[in-house]
Amino acid sequence: MTCNATRGFRGVKDASFGADSGAVGADPVFAVDLDGVCADYESGLRDFVATERGVDTSALPPTCDWDPTRWGWGFATRGDYLEAHGRAVDAGLFARLPVIDGAPAALGALAAGGARICIVTHRLILPGQHRRVGADTLAWLDCHRIPYWDLCFLRNKASLAEADSTFIDDSPDNISAIRAAGGRAVVFDQAYNRHLPGPRLNGWNRAESLLGACASETADVTGRG
Repeated sequence: MTCNATRGFRGVKDASFGADSGAVGADPVFAVDLDGVCADYESGLRDFVATERGVDTSALPPTCDWDPTRWGWGFATRGDYLEAHGRAVDAGLFARLPVIDGAPAALGALAAGGARICIVTHRLILPGQHRRVGADTLAWLDCHRIPYWDLCFLRNKASLAEADSTFIDDSPDNISAIRAAGGRAVVFDQAYNRHLPGPRLNGWNRAESLLGACASETADVTGRG
């Protein structure tokens, strides 16, 4: 892991590639979230919960709210959700999540075009699971051939906000905080974040538009049309 909450993504030694990242300082940097952006966390957790309860997945409706107590999945408190999440992680959730369609190809194309891909995810939620989370995340990234220079497990993503970096995230809280800190954030479209203003990416089918968005605060990256 090579991100630095003080210096951000620039000018640090890359542990994986053995190269000084300062050498690519002119290239666009994308700080990419995993769950809800590259990995279909909702689908994976739904499968686990349905199997655990012995019900069909159709009994667990699509999530339309960031608050898990409002999903209609029977989580009365956030603690109930975290307990289910923890059991799912112990069962290998992060190694088996479905990949969101188009993510590997789109990120590969961005990387091939000179962009630096930095994975920034908040998965270290519960104590005692960090080794499992880290190992399963690395295995998943390799399995789906997701290119990246940096991997950072971080709750406060706004601490890495930089004027020359573009965050791609689905969390309403993260997006608002990053923007408030002066960073640029592209909303990866989900039902629970549609109240946020763009720029917005509806899937990965038009991800090449993000390169142009780096140079223009008014660029349209809706992915439509």
